[in-house]
Amino acid sequence: MALESLPMARVRSAGGIGDLSTALVKMQDDAEMKVEKGSFSIAMTMADDMSALLSSFLQNNRAAKAKPSSPESIAEDCEASIKEKTPNCVVKINDFAKAGATTAKQLLNYLHQLFADPTEIALLLHAFILMKKKKKEDDELPDISSDILESALENLMKGPDRKIIKAGINSANTTKKFSLQLKQNEKSLRKAYEGFITQNLDPLEIYQMSIEKFGIENRYAVLDYYSQALHCDINSYDPSCSSLEFGTLLEANFRMNILRSADQMFMSKMNEGEYLPSTNEKDFRLLDFFFHIILQPDEAKNLTIELINNCMRYYAGSDKINFAQQIYSAIKPLPFAIFADDLADAEKIKMNVENTLAMIIDGFARFTHIGRTYG
Repeated sequence: MALESLPMARVRSAGGIGDLSTALVKMQDDAEMKVEKGSFSIAMTMADDMSALLSSFLQNNRAAKAKPSSPESIAEDCEASIKEKTPNCVVKINDFAKAGATTAKQLLNYLHQLFADPTEIALLLHAFILMKKKKKEDDELPDISSDILESALENLMKGPDRKIIKAGINSANTTKKFSLQLKQNEKSLRKAYEGFITQNLDPLEIYQMSIEKFGIENRYAVLDYYSQALHCDINSYDPSCSSLEFGTLLEANFRMNILRSADQMFMSKMNEGEYLPSTNEKDFRLLDFFFHIILQPDEAKNLTIELINNCMRYYAGSDKINFAQQIYSAIKPLPFAIFADDLADAEKIKMNVENTLAMIIDGFARFTHIGRTYG
């Protein structure tokens, strides 16, 4: 799916980071989808859905904008947790400095040996510089001057990792909050956000990768993390991306939230029935079907029959009919825009999927009726 298709692409032409919010507000005010005549009611539904999603985007944006954090304030918050992970790091750094004359380059090389994550190095250097300024009488690094620390940080921020370091610093507080909520380490979440802003993947791929990395039960919270981290990054003192790049990322995030909305509708309908108990294994199987229906709508018949056979192999024919009807009722309310970039094409594809499901239901009904009559 090309990223240029949704109205969010208009944001890319914004003159600056602040213009992104203005563009989003304007999109929300006049949100409407222009499609082929005969699709007016669906168009209005899409407008409502997009307006609701834009409201969520704007709330995240305003919350982040209300209190942007400087690298120094973030470093102060993170200093304790970094030292906790490597409790002897100050002692080791002091011992290294006492061993001989320490240059900024030597210090940076040594810190890379202690910490694999460049963002942690940047946060620690910020914290040490701040400590030097605040605690002149109680200096934890007496053998390393502020000039060396600042030069080391400057060299680090000029290096190849500067983009992901900026992203990591700007999203540090959000990452810390979600690491507790998701019971994941901060580094894993930070790497996921770094991948989101650098890998240029299709939103559906990012959505699937999030499930693989963090588990099916955490998929909605991970998308919340991406949204909040992105808005904190946008509204930071030193954003990691250009306004053009952020426009693309906002669009990708917007599309992932449309997918999440569709996912929630589909799973809610599928879990209403009494045929299958809700388990991670079953939910994963249903989600796999959901993704494949979007990616391969022409295979709707085979995908549906395979799902029914896998889930209802030992059930009676009437139960299989009910299960097929349940699949149909779960697919019907989904936004057609998830099936294709062109809205007219997307509507046709979704209609074809619905017709295929109706034919499967009819086939099961005929077979069951014949079995009852002649069996």
